[in-house]
Amino acid sequence: MKKITMFFVFLVTISIVFAQSQISVSSGFGTLGDKQHTLKDNVIIKKSDLTMMTEEATITQLDDDWRDMVCSATAIKTSTLNASAEFFKFDLSTEKGQLSKKVSVKIVVDKKDLYILCDVLEFNNKEKNYTGSSNELVKISKEDYVISAKNFSYNETTKILVLSGNVWIKNDVKKIDLKTQNATFRTDTNEMKAEGINLTLEVKETK
Repeated sequence: MKKITMFFVFLVTISIVFAQSQISVSSGFGTLGDKQHTLKDNVIIKKSDLTMMTEEATITQLDDDWRDMVCSATAIKTSTLNASAEFFKFDLSTEKGQLSKKVSVKIVVDKKDLYILCDVLEFNNKEKNYTGSSNELVKISKEDYVISAKNFSYNETTKILVLSGNVWIKNDVKKIDLKTQNATFRTDTNEMKAEGINLTLEVKETK
C-alpha cells in the first residue's frame, strides 16, 4: 500500500514542476534534483503539439531553466510528423532538437506520406523545418518517387525539399531517372528543379 501512495505523489510532483512551462511529464520512476531530473520507464513528455516517448530521459537546467533534455531511443509525434531514433537531444524552450542513429521519419503532406531514412536529423518544431544527412545516402520516398542524396532540408510550409550531393530522383511509373548534384522537389506538385541535369526518359516507340 505504501509503494502505491509514493508512486502517485511522484507523478503529481512532476506535473507541478513543469506546469508553468506547459510541459507535461510522466514516467514509472525518477530521480529528482535541484539541477537535473533523471526519468525512467515509459517516459512521456508533452509540449504544445509535440509528444516524446522514451525509456530514459535526463532533463537538466540551462540558464536557470529546465531546458536541456537528452534521451535514449525515442519516438516523437506531432499532427504531421512521426519520427524515431536511437538518440535524441532537445531544447524544451526553443523546441529545436536532433535525432541521430537510425533515424526514421514520416511527414504527412496533403494526406500523402513522405518517408525519410537518415543518420542525423536536425529539426525546429516551431517552424516545422527539418535538415538531415547520412554518411552514405539519405533515402526518401513519396508515392512512386524514390529519392537519395547526401543532404536534405524540408519545410512543411513551403513544401520544398532541397537536395544536395549525389542526388538521384527516380520514378519507374513515370519513367523518370534524374541524377544531379543539387535539386529541389515540391512535395505537393512533384515539380523538380535541378542543376547540371543528367536525365533519362523512357519513350515508347511507335511504328
